[in-house]
Amino acid sequence: MSAKQTILTLCTFVAALGVTSQRAAAQAPDEAFRSEIEELMQVTGALQIGTQFAGIMTASFLDNLRRTSPDVSPRVFEIAEDVIKEEIAKAFATGSLRTSLVSVYAKYFTRADVQGLLAFYRSDLGRKVIRTLPDVMQESTAAGQEWGKRLAPTVESALERRLRSEGLLR
Repeated sequence: MSAKQTILTLCTFVAALGVTSQRAAAQAPDEAFRSEIEELMQVTGALQIGTQFAGIMTASFLDNLRRTSPDVSPRVFEIAEDVIKEEIAKAFATGSLRTSLVSVYAKYFTRADVQGLLAFYRSDLGRKVIRTLPDVMQESTAAGQEWGKRLAPTVESALERRLRSEGLLR
């Protein structure tokens, strides 16, 4: 893959990140409800978690792209990672993404739900959840990757048997 094709692939990836983070669109909540949702996002660190998740996805994507594009200069990937991280951080900080996320929360939670969540996340247990959830997610992701590595040979064998049985593989 050439550097130009790699850059095009990177741009497609970034566009896909945007699509997945802005899928749902609901009617805009009133000012008080919007404010409570923004407070909930602040208290839970939702925007920071989104930035971390986007970073994890970006790193994984770039690692795969590096493996499939050995002829592309490593510097291209370093620059791409820096630029993507900077632009994602800016996007999470701007009002347009925040507005979209408020609409998503309003689609799935009532005002009473948001108030209840705020009460929970202000409690000792809620603060513990916020503090430990990134570590739980990171360790769960690692456990899932290990599990996937152990399962891959079994899936590969089963797929091969099935394709052979249907005459699609010789």
